[in-house]
Amino acid sequence: MGGVTTPAAISPALDELSIGHSTSSASAVAVDNNNATPRLVHRSETTLIYRSGSDKGVKYILGDDPSAVQQHMARLEHEQQIFKHLPPSCPRRNIIKAEQGDDGRISILFEWVNGITLEEWLQGQQQQQQGQALPQDVLKMRLRMATAIAKTLNDYHDSGVAHTTLSKMNIIVETCEAGITVNLIHLSQSIVMKQSEDESFAKRAQQEDLEGLGRVYQTLFGVSEGIFEQENILMAREEDDSGESEDCEEGRTKRSKSSTEQEVNGGLPLYLVALISALINKGNSGGEKYDNVKQVLNDLKAAANKFDTYFRSFDWKEVSLRNHLPVPPSAFYGRQPEMSIIMSSLHSVLNYGKPNYCVVSGQAGMGKTKLMNQIKKTIEGKNGHLIVCKYMADGSRPDSVLFGALGDFFGTVVENSNDDLKARMRERIRAFESSFGIGDLIQSIPNLNKLVGSDYTSIDLSAVPQQQLLHRSKYLLCKLIGAIADAQNPVALLFDDLQWCDETTLSVIQTIVTDPEIQYCLYLGCYRDSEGARAAEQMAADIKFQIQVFTINLGPLGKEAVNALVSESMCLPPSLSQPLSAIVHTKTAGSPLFCLNFLSDGMVRFNLSTRRWEYDIKDMLMKEIPPSVVQYIVSQMTKLPRSYRLALKLASCLGHHFDHVTFLKAKVKSDYDLEKVLPSVCHLGFLHQVSPNNSPNPQFMWAHDEVREAAYLLVPENMREQFHLLIGTRLLMNTPEDELLPAAIFAILGHMNKGIRLIQTHDQKYEAAKLNLLAGETCIKTSSFHSAADYFTSGIKLLPEDCWEFEYNLTLNLHDAAQEALFVIGDFHKLRLLSAEVITKAKKFDDKLNSYNNLVRYLVSLDKMEEAMSTCTSVLSELGEPMPAQVTNEACYHAIVTTKTMLAKYPGDQILNFPRMTDARRLAAMESLQLILLSSFNSPDPRMGVLLVSKAIQMSLEFGLCEASTFAFAMYGTMLVHGTMKDLEGGYFYGNLAIKLLNVLRASRFKARVFTMVYGLIHIWRDPWQASLGNLLEGYNAGCITGDIEYAFRSTHIYSELALHSGRDLKPLKDEMITYAKRALQCKQIGAELGIVPYLSAVLELTGDASKEDIYQVLLNTTEEALFQLLESRNDRRVCFSILNNRKIGHIFKGDMESATQVHNLILNHPVISANMEHIRTMPYIIGAFADGLIAFFCARKNEKDKDKWTKTGEDMIKTFKSWEISSKWNFSNKLYLLQGECYCNLGQNELAFEKYDAAIKAARDHRFTHEEGLAHYLCGQSHLRHGQQKEAVIHFTEARKCYERWGAIALVQIMESEVGRLTQIS
Repeated sequence: MGGVTTPAAISPALDELSIGHSTSSASAVAVDNNNATPRLVHRSETTLIYRSGSDKGVKYILGDDPSAVQQHMARLEHEQQIFKHLPPSCPRRNIIKAEQGDDGRISILFEWVNGITLEEWLQGQQQQQQGQALPQDVLKMRLRMATAIAKTLNDYHDSGVAHTTLSKMNIIVETCEAGITVNLIHLSQSIVMKQSEDESFAKRAQQEDLEGLGRVYQTLFGVSEGIFEQENILMAREEDDSGESEDCEEGRTKRSKSSTEQEVNGGLPLYLVALISALINKGNSGGEKYDNVKQVLNDLKAAANKFDTYFRSFDWKEVSLRNHLPVPPSAFYGRQPEMSIIMSSLHSVLNYGKPNYCVVSGQAGMGKTKLMNQIKKTIEGKNGHLIVCKYMADGSRPDSVLFGALGDFFGTVVENSNDDLKARMRERIRAFESSFGIGDLIQSIPNLNKLVGSDYTSIDLSAVPQQQLLHRSKYLLCKLIGAIADAQNPVALLFDDLQWCDETTLSVIQTIVTDPEIQYCLYLGCYRDSEGARAAEQMAADIKFQIQVFTINLGPLGKEAVNALVSESMCLPPSLSQPLSAIVHTKTAGSPLFCLNFLSDGMVRFNLSTRRWEYDIKDMLMKEIPPSVVQYIVSQMTKLPRSYRLALKLASCLGHHFDHVTFLKAKVKSDYDLEKVLPSVCHLGFLHQVSPNNSPNPQFMWAHDEVREAAYLLVPENMREQFHLLIGTRLLMNTPEDELLPAAIFAILGHMNKGIRLIQTHDQKYEAAKLNLLAGETCIKTSSFHSAADYFTSGIKLLPEDCWEFEYNLTLNLHDAAQEALFVIGDFHKLRLLSAEVITKAKKFDDKLNSYNNLVRYLVSLDKMEEAMSTCTSVLSELGEPMPAQVTNEACYHAIVTTKTMLAKYPGDQILNFPRMTDARRLAAMESLQLILLSSFNSPDPRMGVLLVSKAIQMSLEFGLCEASTFAFAMYGTMLVHGTMKDLEGGYFYGNLAIKLLNVLRASRFKARVFTMVYGLIHIWRDPWQASLGNLLEGYNAGCITGDIEYAFRSTHIYSELALHSGRDLKPLKDEMITYAKRALQCKQIGAELGIVPYLSAVLELTGDASKEDIYQVLLNTTEEALFQLLESRNDRRVCFSILNNRKIGHIFKGDMESATQVHNLILNHPVISANMEHIRTMPYIIGAFADGLIAFFCARKNEKDKDKWTKTGEDMIKTFKSWEISSKWNFSNKLYLLQGECYCNLGQNELAFEKYDAAIKAARDHRFTHEEGLAHYLCGQSHLRHGQQKEAVIHFTEARKCYERWGAIALVQIMESEVGRLTQIS
């Protein structure tokens, strides 16, 4: 070995390389026999080290001192003993062979350890200048290195071994693509902790390693040795000044500037400052230290996982100055399970288009809104939109919030969206705009005009009652939202703080959420657990059978979540923040809002000099705090200067958000420039400025509703009315008259109306009342009826006792307007009181008419028909149109004869040329008549309807036509067809006259009801049934346009009946009927829904898609039998008859005549259904009569005893259909022929029977009654079977199967196939 020199780069630390330890797995090392020449890598006075190949080394121990050699061997032996305590999972580096030569020197063959020392690794890295922050990529790399070192040390401790001499010289690192491998060397002083029974011994050993790890990290992250000794420098300069002054903000600013000169740690991240301090036993102000290396390892992993959170940059000077916790912008803690439910619901909407409703409840400050807003990033990533409707605690116009949110949305779309999105959205809106008109929508949502342009369609709605306008508004909102959301641009619609909604607003929300045609929309609802949330809770319960509802209740955060909040906000390692977060959790009961305010209350402060958080755990434990977050925030605010408190009071009265101009207008006179204080209040975190700093009119928003509530509590309760009145007065004084509308007046009255009691003079009261009238009228134009009612009633409260004498017109106008709005929102108690007051105090009868009409509407809505009739007849008598004192047959006969005589004078279309009715009193009388016209026929004594219809016709002929005349003629035509006269021709003529009058008088508001009566009840007796289907749907659309939803859904009910029995293809009909049933339920038209569901269940049974029980359960949450019993108890013969009639007809089509007979007998003997069946000459009556005839001939064949009775019943049905066929061969001839075929079959006249069967088949085919063509084939086949003609029977059954297949009745197809198969086997 002579002549070999030692390389200069070799470190003395390699002297111990032979006994290193690695965290990576090692395989067995084979002896290298390739005779490679060993390479000297280290030389010292006592040691030579050679590297042999890639995986072995040889170490020679030099020197002549035997004791030194023995000490070296002892160290090696100790290291080998240490290895024995490491488990197999913990890799070790064994000595392969050790020998002593003749000269006494020792040579050792060992496994080679790859890598370099940590010191060398750092020398090879780019060095940052002292005082500069590490670049982010370098910081991440060193963080990974720190984690690898901690992991290796943790493996030692888990094995019960402490290193005790950890340093940068004793750490070997190797970096590769797979990661970083760290080995620890110099184990000669390592100890086995589990060999000692003294627990303190093991703890001291671990602490030695932790301190050594801290010193290593100081070097790793470039921190000078003395940094952590400076934690008390300049602390005195950071002490709070005693006392409070108005200049405190300025003083804090000065101190912050001086303290920046004392920054230390050269930009070292606060997270690492805290971690290293805890390792080297300096701790933080709270005294936190690490107990074990596993905590360090976990904290380093947390730092890597949330690097952007823990190592984010922000203004520490601002944090110190404002004492405001720097919560991460994306902070969201402890709600992952709840969030997963919402995200799952969102993904369902995105993937399948089916809307869901997620409703989140909880106490105030639990993070409901924060939870909901988490989906914003997700839905915007799908090119979607989040539309937020925020309802306010002060109850200010909740019915306008949705319009405002949609307005903001369209404003954003116009300004920021691409042309393709705008074009598609514009096209979808245009698709319904041309038919329905959107002029009133644009009045409510002005920004919509920017998207669709100025050439939109408007409809004259001046004559439409306000209640119908509300229904129209709901319908158009559904159409609009349906046009906004699609697969390419989904929508999440958030209704926040539903506890502040009124019933009308909730009904609008419910209508939207349950709309069956809206797709790709996720609905989100939030409300607090409180008394005010009961209506929102009930809404969620009511709609769960119409839409999938996910209910989430937020409780307090758990300890882990609070620790995450504290750790990430303060940039502290999670292990070190636990003592502080435990106190916070205990004190705040886990309320997120409470936590944040508690941590910003001065007990936790950031020291800019030492760059550490300062707090005293003992002081925090002893501190008494209020039990609620609001009271706690109040306690914070009361410590502020007086000018700050005054600004907070004023801002709290201006709402959840406000602008700078409004703040200045409302500012009360004071010695302070409150507008200068406002930014400072924002810096404290109570308010946020949500507009750019250079905005000419900055916008502000409260940090949370609870913060605003706390600020409002600063206003003494006995001074609040006065404070609001003062603000409202100043707003009014500082607002030019031309700026009052449309928005300023609502802000003004929002304050003035809270101080109504304090307005003293009559002039001031009248002025405020006029403003309320103006505001209410403005609300009516935008369909904000609940707000309108509030303004009108507030105006009435302002009126002095002598208002009827000195301000008659103002008083009357307020009362009339209030009654209309109250009727729309269903506040009938107030409505009746106001009606009674007007009827008592109005000077003229004409001025009382509106109140009388409202009273009649109120009584009809409560089904108090006798009282409504009495009121109506009294009004008519007062108007000079007396009604008979008693309803008798003679009075009805006289009314009909008089009406017919008058009509006979105007043959043809002469009535169309009649002049318009102009007399206001007569117009009022006609309005009264139409209010109760239809209801009168459903009253206990339908004869009253005859008198009312006759009166309306007579007035139209005598005084001229009005819009209500159209409905009167439609009802008159219906009366002729369905009454005792059975005048089909007359009914048809006057029904068509009513249709013509709709166009002449432009009476669009009556179109739905006229179309329903004429096409659903009159034309079915003459025109092809199929021809009326489109007209009934036109009536439905007309009702939706004008808000006449009662008759809109009557149209869909009759359409469902008619479409089923017209042979309409069942597949598309099924989808239509499901939509109409859902819409009826959505609009709370339960009568129409109950009318549709029996037919829908019949369709679903025929198509084989579902059982009738399924559809009853889904739509009505009941069974057919339970519903029948309920309706039976209510004497509802209409729906009860529909249920049994459909059941009877279904049995006939299935060939189960025995079951059909049982249902037939049930109907005949049922006390509710059998009463006055002849009076109900609608579609169910016609089809029921047809079915009864077929059942009668079946029973005549089967029952010899009662054959004559059944035969007579069947023959009577033949006579009935012969009379009906005269008016409409199209509708009735095939049914007549089939009945005749059954009759001749029973009589044994087979030739005539089959002739009639063939005629029935042909007529059904020619008239497009596909289902009855199939039925005729089936009954003809049965007749052939009875005569033993199986071949002919199979032919007809096969044809029946084809007909049913074309009809879409898969269940009947299967029955026919089964029957054909059976007969084919027999033959």
